[in-house]
Amino acid sequence: MKNFDVLILGSGINAYAMARSFHEQYGVVSSLMTEASEKITDSSSICSVQIETHLLDSGVFKRRLGEIGAGSNKEIILVGSENKYVRMIVESADFLKTWFKFNYVDERTLDTILDGEKFYKTYANLTLSFPHDHVFIDNPPTYKSFFYCSSDGVPRLQTFAQVVSDDVAINGYNQFENTEGIVLELKKFLASIGFKGMAEFNLIYDEFLHKFYVVNLQLVTPFIVLPGAEHNVAKYLVDDLIYQKRVDFEFVSDEFVLSTTASATFKQGVLNEQHLIKAMELSKNGNFTHISNYKNDEPIKRKWWFFTKKRG
Repeated sequence: MKNFDVLILGSGINAYAMARSFHEQYGVVSSLMTEASEKITDSSSICSVQIETHLLDSGVFKRRLGEIGAGSNKEIILVGSENKYVRMIVESADFLKTWFKFNYVDERTLDTILDGEKFYKTYANLTLSFPHDHVFIDNPPTYKSFFYCSSDGVPRLQTFAQVVSDDVAINGYNQFENTEGIVLELKKFLASIGFKGMAEFNLIYDEFLHKFYVVNLQLVTPFIVLPGAEHNVAKYLVDDLIYQKRVDFEFVSDEFVLSTTASATFKQGVLNEQHLIKAMELSKNGNFTHISNYKNDEPIKRKWWFFTKKRG
């Protein structure tokens, strides 16, 4: 295996999930650079955190990352865990590519994706369906679909999960039957624009029209950690950026619970009885991933933080 380093921009749940993915797959301790520390990564043993309060300043950003790049003799995978960090990487791509390996769209495409109005106008005639003013839905069922598209602009991985509370989603589960159309629609859309990197679609479902609508598209690392080495997002990044390996597309249909809260407490937030029964059943069978509860990341300080979070 080639030696490489990982630099993740950010310090929240998405940054932690990405660091966990690299540690689970390769045993790599990631470096995090962020504007302010957060508890979830502050006491972690799977990542080291550097604070730069002016990280979003272009000059400071280039200087700090240039210092890191120039000081390393390894290839460095660079990941932005939030849209604002992805933008910084894209806007400085020509400067950063001297030292870093990353996989993102160009600046023009980035602008059309992250600006909601431009997103709807630019892609209205493609395969996606968007919610319009005449669509009125109270508390619609919501979904997330995550993709990894390799640096040649081809989708390689897709998940589809129903969001059952603020903290819990169930992959491979859908209370409705007609998901095949939207799953293919999303994949075709990304392929048609040559999308590169990680994408997370947020969707709503209209129960009366039996139709999915795309609310937005985020360019963030997933808060989910996909179980099984073959679905580890870090592996897709390394295969793509370090080994230039092209893998076949895979749609992950396995049912499992993805949560940012403990299995013992998430039932308080899942109000739909059908969803709760499903989540508890999957959890009981071991098909449950708690993002921040990682068995290989247990310093005493972190154990205490997790204990107090679990109780609170």
